[in-house]
Amino acid sequence: MMKIVVAAGCLGYVGIEYEGKKLSSPGGILAAKKLLEKVRQTPSA
Repeated sequence: MMKIVVAAGCLGYVGIEYEGKKLSSPGGILAAKKLLEKVRQTPSA
């Protein structure tokens, strides 16, 4: 999904929401943030 966003030229902020059952809302948001940071550092194929 983020490859599509970056390929479209979007360089701004990414909004994160979490409504899952496994984590609290703040915990889910932090987990998503951590995943986005990991994806950002991974070289694209």
